[in-house]
Amino acid sequence: MKKLSDEFVIAVGLLLISFFIFQTAIMPTLFREDLTARVSDGVFHPSSKNDRTITVDPGSCDVVYMSSGHSLGYFNDFYKFDLINGWQIVSPPPFDTRAYPVLVSYDNKIFVIGGKFGTNYFNDVWFFDGAAWHEFDHDALAPGIQPAPWDKRAHYTGVVFDNKIWIFGGLANANEKKKKKDVWSFDGATWTHFDHDAIAPGIQDAPWGSRNGHKAVVFDNKVWMTGIVTGGSTN
Repeated sequence: MKKLSDEFVIAVGLLLISFFIFQTAIMPTLFREDLTARVSDGVFHPSSKNDRTITVDPGSCDVVYMSSGHSLGYFNDFYKFDLINGWQIVSPPPFDTRAYPVLVSYDNKIFVIGGKFGTNYFNDVWFFDGAAWHEFDHDALAPGIQPAPWDKRAHYTGVVFDNKIWIFGGLANANEKKKKKDVWSFDGATWTHFDHDAIAPGIQDAPWGSRNGHKAVVFDNKVWMTGIVTGGSTN
């Protein structure tokens, strides 16, 4: 077999690097509208990033919080938006930079749950009480701060329903075989793995297929979930 020349190998390498820079830095700027720039009318707004998470203030539907995301790197910034003041930087979070966490408003606090940095996945739980960030300790008796009992994950979804935080499925690591279909709820003190069949032995996961990239919302006193990423497509 004919050996590839050094010049050809270098050229291919440069092409791949150029494609990566175009895909992660240039293309999002060209093809993703920056909503914050339009609504703020030239006033300060967060930089454009992919896969941010947002939630509405628990005490007012006029205030939105936004955190995390990635572009050429991962971020842990935290912003607040209201119609009077526009976008504002809020207390910088102390947690690791990340993308694809769950961000919800619960118990007059903003929770950031899980997510990932590259191939490093998280199952930590952080909350902002309006003044400072705190990491939730899931076992006060054990040394150090203990993370949540569920598998580390990202690319998943969560809602507040029945006075609890609920999370659904997700990707436990970069391996597609680690897609999840478990459901957990948090009552402010403890996580509970929801059992979908109390008669069967053990805790039974949801009847829907393992998935990531899905979304859930609360409507008509029910939780509705849609979407699944399969081979890069969503249905």
